Amino acid sequence: MAITAYNPAASLVLMGLSTDTKPTTGIAPGTRFIQTDNGAVFMFYNTGAWVQVALIAQSAWNETGIAISL
Repeated sequence: MAITAYNPAASLVLMGLSTDTKPTTGIAPGTRFIQTDNGAVFMFYNTGAWVQVALIAQSAWNETGIAISL
Protein backbone atom coordinates (compact mmCIF):
# COMPACT_ATOMS: atom_id res chain seq x y z
CA MET A 1 0.00 0.00 0.00
CA ALA A 2 1.24 3.46 -0.79
CA ILE A 3 1.47 5.96 2.02
CA THR A 4 -1.39 8.44 1.93
CA ALA A 5 -0.99 12.01 3.19
CA TYR A 6 -3.94 13.85 4.66
CA ASN A 7 -3.42 17.60 4.70
CA PRO A 8 -0.25 17.23 2.60
CA ALA A 9 0.42 20.99 2.59
CA ALA A 10 1.08 20.89 6.33
CA SER A 11 2.17 17.22 6.46
CA LEU A 12 0.29 16.57 9.69
CA VAL A 13 -1.03 13.02 9.23
CA LEU A 14 0.23 10.13 7.12
CA MET A 15 -1.41 6.74 6.83
CA GLY A 16 -0.03 3.46 5.62
CA LEU A 17 0.70 -0.13 6.55
CA SER A 18 3.12 -1.34 9.20
CA THR A 19 5.26 -2.73 6.37
CA ASP A 20 5.59 0.69 4.70
CA THR A 21 8.83 2.60 5.21
CA LYS A 22 8.05 5.80 7.07
CA PRO A 23 9.63 8.83 5.36
CA THR A 24 12.19 10.90 7.25
CA THR A 25 13.00 13.57 4.67
CA GLY A 26 10.84 16.70 4.51
CA ILE A 27 8.71 15.61 7.47
CA ALA A 28 7.76 18.25 10.03
CA PRO A 29 8.18 17.44 13.74
CA GLY A 30 4.78 16.53 15.19
CA THR A 31 3.63 14.72 12.05
CA ARG A 32 1.72 11.54 12.88
CA PHE A 33 1.73 8.23 11.02
CA ILE A 34 -1.23 5.89 11.54
CA GLN A 35 -0.69 2.26 10.60
CA THR A 36 -4.02 1.18 9.15
CA ASP A 37 -3.40 -2.55 9.58
CA ASN A 38 -2.74 -2.53 13.33
CA GLY A 39 -3.78 0.87 14.72
CA ALA A 40 -0.30 1.92 15.89
CA VAL A 41 0.21 5.70 15.93
CA PHE A 42 3.71 7.14 15.57
CA MET A 43 4.90 10.74 15.95
CA PHE A 44 7.90 12.24 14.17
CA TYR A 45 10.23 14.07 16.52
CA ASN A 46 12.83 16.75 15.76
CA THR A 47 15.46 14.07 16.45
CA GLY A 48 14.53 12.56 13.09
CA ALA A 49 12.91 9.47 14.62
CA TRP A 50 9.42 8.03 14.53
CA VAL A 51 8.24 7.01 18.02
CA GLN A 52 5.10 5.01 18.76
CA VAL A 53 2.80 7.14 20.93
CA ALA A 54 -0.48 5.20 20.88
CA LEU A 55 -2.23 2.01 19.87
CA ILE A 56 -5.85 2.42 18.82
CA ALA A 57 -8.30 -0.43 18.36
CA GLN A 58 -9.54 -0.23 14.80
CA SER A 59 -13.09 -0.67 16.05
CA ALA A 60 -12.74 2.79 17.67
CA TRP A 61 -12.04 4.55 14.36
CA ASN A 62 -14.70 6.77 12.87
CA GLU A 63 -13.95 7.38 9.21
CA THR A 64 -15.77 10.08 7.28
CA GLY A 65 -14.43 10.92 3.87
CA ILE A 66 -10.76 11.68 4.44
CA ALA A 67 -11.13 12.75 8.07
CA ILE A 68 -10.44 10.20 10.77
CA SER A 69 -11.18 11.02 14.37
CA LEU A 70 -9.39 9.10 17.07
